[in-house]
Amino acid sequence: MLIQLVIRDFALIENVELMFGPQLNVLTGETGAGKSIIVDAMNLLVGMRASSDLVRNGAEKAQVEGLFDYSCCPWVEEKLLSLGLPVSEDHTLLLTREIGVEGRSICRVNGRIVPLNMFRPFGEYLVDIHGQHEHQSLLRVSEHRELLDRYCGAQVLEQREVVAELYKRLMQLKKEQEQQQLSESERERRLDYLRFALEEIDQINPVPGEEEQLREERERLRYGEKLAVFVQEALEQLSDSDGIPPAYDQLGEAAAKIREIARIDKSVEELASSIEDVLYRLEDIISKLRSYREQLNFDPDHARNIEERFFALHDLMRKYGASLKEVCAFREEAAAEMERLESTAQRKEQLEAELRDTLERYEEEAGRLSSMRREGALSLAEAVAGELRTLGLENARLEVGFTRSAEPTAAGYDILEFLFSANPGEPLKPLSKIASGGEMSR
Repeated sequence: MLIQLVIRDFALIENVELMFGPQLNVLTGETGAGKSIIVDAMNLLVGMRASSDLVRNGAEKAQVEGLFDYSCCPWVEEKLLSLGLPVSEDHTLLLTREIGVEGRSICRVNGRIVPLNMFRPFGEYLVDIHGQHEHQSLLRVSEHRELLDRYCGAQVLEQREVVAELYKRLMQLKKEQEQQQLSESERERRLDYLRFALEEIDQINPVPGEEEQLREERERLRYGEKLAVFVQEALEQLSDSDGIPPAYDQLGEAAAKIREIARIDKSVEELASSIEDVLYRLEDIISKLRSYREQLNFDPDHARNIEERFFALHDLMRKYGASLKEVCAFREEAAAEMERLESTAQRKEQLEAELRDTLERYEEEAGRLSSMRREGALSLAEAVAGELRTLGLENARLEVGFTRSAEPTAAGYDILEFLFSANPGEPLKPLSKIASGGEMSR
């Protein structure tokens, strides 16, 4: 159901926002009031090709937005999920078309930019413009089944969801079966590769993030000699050959004198405490510098091990992933695939049994859905005949033709087409081929 229509800078319209209620909504006006422009704007939401001529004079772009409530149309959410598009919690769908003055068109579904061929099915499903020469779902045989299901109501739509779930499971099982039907030689080649990859990764046993630590360690070792000289010079500035820090001594003497001053003049107390704090901090710095110097002792074996480990990890990343995290993820996937391939024989029997069971359930539920549709088709034919009589087509008949598809589909086996006869004695023929424009409008 259309909830809101927003039109900006489209043809003669500068800005219009229309809110629609759940019942019949009628737009009236004199000739030239702009009713047809609103219909033209709706055509954009149906996927009509855009033209820069539709942009209002002086504007940079035209925009049309339609907000729909699809709570009674489960197909919409299924389609959104299958395409990886955003799904709203309140079951609303926002369709947006923009046309630039240069003729470029942008389509959005729930704010996500999509190509026109992905955008169009949503509009065609939700919008039906009736007129002798306009977009009509009655002329699209592919939509006749959907129209009947919507007429039949919630029970048929719920049953179709049951069939769709079984179909989805059936396709998953068939895909797995196809994968299992790889030739034995291909399976063995794949197993050989997986065993080699797992053995190579497990031998090195990488840890995510380890490459960064090794990179830092390599840099430290690379500049180790220079760092050692700098540290030694700094310590010589702070301590003599006997390990007594002259800077510390001088600072200590100064601190002692200031402390004597503070005993006489209390205003210097804070200054005395501050210089004593500096003294303690200097002592701590010297201690840490000595510890750091100890760590800088160059070990050729350690350096060689770091280099070998670093390049071994990068070899893994070159083969199995851009980072060690990806390498570890590949390892998990490879182990799972190897286990699956090694248990192919057992799984093959399980798969065949599950396929038979799922197909039987699908056949049963699809048959139930077909029966419900046939009942609904009789009701639809009666209802349409009654309506057509009130519109001057006293002898017109509409029936639903059923054929069975060769393969299962998400909507069952039924292939439907509306059949129509306008006059007595005329056989029923496909509505899409024989109905006149006036008959289609009615």
